[in-house]
Formats: sequence, structure tokens, C-alpha cells
Amino acid sequence: MAKKFDEYHFLIFLLTELEEGKYNNFHFNEQFLEKLQKNYKNLTKEELEKIVLKSEAHEWIKIQGVGRDCPYKITERGKGVAVSKRKEFDISFGKKLNKFIGDYKNIFYVIGFIVTMILAYIKIKGQS
Repeated sequence: MAKKFDEYHFLIFLLTELEEGKYNNFHFNEQFLEKLQKNYKNLTKEELEKIVLKSEAHEWIKIQGVGRDCPYKITERGKGVAVSKRKEFDISFGKKLNKFIGDYKNIFYVIGFIVTMILAYIKIKGQS
């Protein structure tokens, strides 16, 4: 099953390219699409264009010049989002579960209390 590709994966990919020593200028053409399709097989050119437009609207990437063939570059804002999302995606299942329980611990307290009350009621009712 191929991985789902969205704008966050796109930013992480650009940041990884930048960290590997590549220049911060990207042409979103057929070669770029082929590079992405190595990891994300179902990615089409139309999907890539939508992701590029969305990233440009959020100011995560911007065009470097005024010409049609000018390259794009990832902005500082885009780098920050990519770093944040990469950390979020790299968290293991156990840590995600622990964070979820921590965020909703009051709900788990209430559920635990209700279950305890039901079990106590059943035990008391069973003795009489």
C-alpha cells in the first residue's frame, strides 16, 4: 500500500532535500514528480500542482522571481512547519497513545468511575 502524500509530506521532502545539501530552489516539473513517485507511487501531476498551490497560499514556499520558469524556495515558515510535522510523524504509537490518554484523562477517569460503580452494583446485587 502506497503512503498518502499531502502538503506536510511535501514540505518534509523539501526540507530533507535542503538538509542533504541541495540548493533551496525547486522546479516542480516531471523530474521532481518522478523523484516523489519513488516513495509515493500514486501521486499524479494534478495532485502535485494542488499541493504546490496550497503550500504557496500558506506561504510555505514562494517563487524566487517574476518569470514563469523561476524556481520556488521553501520559506522559514515552511521550514518550521516541516520540522514540526516531521517530529509529529516520527512519534511512535506508544507515545501517541500516551499523549492521547494524557489529553483526555478526565474522560478516562469518568469512564473508570462508571465501570467501578457498575461492578460494585453487580457485586452487591449478587450477594443479596
